[in-house]
Amino acid sequence: MLKLTKYEFIKSRLTLIISAIIFALFEGYYLYSIITESTKHTAISTALLTFFGIASIFIVYIMAIVTYSKELSSKSSYLIFMTPNTPLNIIFSKMLSILVIGIGFIIVIATIAVLDVHLFFETYESTQNIVDFFKSFLEAMEINTAMIIPTFIVYCIEFMINFFSIVTMIYFAITLSATVLQNKPFKGFVSFALVIIFSLLMAKIEEFIPHIYEYPTNLTQSVISIVPTMAFEFLVMLACIFGTAKLLEKKVSL
Repeated sequence: MLKLTKYEFIKSRLTLIISAIIFALFEGYYLYSIITESTKHTAISTALLTFFGIASIFIVYIMAIVTYSKELSSKSSYLIFMTPNTPLNIIFSKMLSILVIGIGFIIVIATIAVLDVHLFFETYESTQNIVDFFKSFLEAMEINTAMIIPTFIVYCIEFMINFFSIVTMIYFAITLSATVLQNKPFKGFVSFALVIIFSLLMAKIEEFIPHIYEYPTNLTQSVISIVPTMAFEFLVMLACIFGTAKLLEKKVSL
């Protein structure tokens, strides 16, 4: 499976290189604005870096979906599904590569963001009042600052489970249309329709999932309250992975 994961990285290298160059340019612009102490350029560069941070989520999303869709529609890429590797290994290798790329994006962007914020407050000392105000606000709301990082980690895990449940759902829809409906001209529309239907169905089911704390009063209760939803999304992810693997095993053909 590691060889398959390496293959996934090789396929994604161009997108990753382009993303790294764009991020380096934005970061360079931000450092220039800090050195020159230009509030105008600092505001613009900060907005660009924030935009890139949000866009990076969609970059990983699109990269994961487009590459898989191309593999099922391209005869040359299709051959990977005819190798001795099991469909389950192929799907898991794709999930692993997405996970590593996603975590890599988060670590790099978060680390540089922390350094950039530190540089910002070092350069514009008058903004230190914002930090003091934020600390006072947390104290007034009786929020334990020691719980912020653990809570952030839990919500990151929840986000990643949600992310993968959606990606695997799209994989399942694409595979269903590319195998069962492989000779039909409208299979692309069917894939899109299936994703919409599955998403609506998933959202409807989540409405009936009981909340451990209906009205959480602190961070701990907020974290515990999302556990049932996380468990459901995790089960959806597993069901889509095994469903996709089964379709590839039974229906894939050249």
